[in-house]
Amino acid sequence: MAKLSFSEQQAARKLEYFQDENGMWVFEATLPPEAGALVIRAIEAAVAGTQEGKQIQKRVSAERPAV
Repeated sequence: MAKLSFSEQQAARKLEYFQDENGMWVFEATLPPEAGALVIRAIEAAVAGTQEGKQIQKRVSAERPAV
């Protein structure tokens, strides 16, 4: 797969979110690498220190592909 140029990345961006029937937030995003990294850090900071956050961090770390 060819790497996208900056302008192609900008054109491909999207962010969709909603609350489900339980009030939980559901997100789907396609972001350039730098913006995506910022979003991930913000989400990790928002859940840091909670038991749920620790479980999420473990699951995400296990699912995240090696770079």
